[in-house]
Amino acid sequence: MIGSRLIIIVRQCFDPSWLSNVQSLEKPMFNIVVIKTILDVAESLLRMSEQLCSAGLQRRNEMSVLFEKIGNCLAKVSKEIGAGGVPHALCDELVEYAQGFPALLRKEVGNVPADELGDTLQSAFSMLCVAMDLRQVKDPQDKERYLALIDEASDRFHTLAKSVSLFGRN
Repeated sequence: MIGSRLIIIVRQCFDPSWLSNVQSLEKPMFNIVVIKTILDVAESLLRMSEQLCSAGLQRRNEMSVLFEKIGNCLAKVSKEIGAGGVPHALCDELVEYAQGFPALLRKEVGNVPADELGDTLQSAFSMLCVAMDLRQVKDPQDKERYLALIDEASDRFHTLAKSVSLFGRN
């Protein structure tokens, strides 16, 4: 199951030609793929912000709340991993948020993009706990690099929440 989800992520977000064998991914590389996938979804949504801002006030508020929740949860994930924990409950929370994604975005971005973004995000969030066992990473600088990427994704979702909330039509 996890392997098939990784293939979905790689197929949807990256040029997989540099991966000669998906099975041979080492854990640190896998961590980066998962985190960059979350970043890519946030970046895609930021590029679609004009479309998202075209929604009415109530829908924009709903989007903003969801994006804010995702950003907050990612920040908590980073903090828990940084403290040596494994954020299983937070990852479950992220998967729940990802499941609500498509329905919330369909009207503004279309069915296919909304479903693809939701599926990609859900796959990445589902694998985050598996991939984020950073206790095995020996180099503290490497661990900090992974955490910085999670924090960056959190910041992007917070930015998205603010832009959708502030810059839409009334």
